[in-house]
Amino acid sequence: GAADEQKMLEKFAEKHELKHRFAVQGKESTLDDYYAVSGIPHVVVIDQEGKIRMMKVGSGEENAKAIDGLLKELLDK
Repeated sequence: GAADEQKMLEKFAEKHELKHRFAVQGKESTLDDYYAVSGIPHVVVIDQEGKIRMMKVGSGEENAKAIDGLLKELLDK
């Protein structure tokens, strides 16, 4: 159920030392429409002003490098 999913997400984040926030969509949520989710994982980077700066679908080295680079740039400001 939902509690099990939440625990798995917490373990995943801890294992990979991920400190950012996660959004978990329930059955009644519209997050997939709002952020144009077309696959999993779907990453949305939102800057300090609340602006969407990047959206990436799928895992892989290229996406990870792009996300990491943008996060470093945003956090250095």
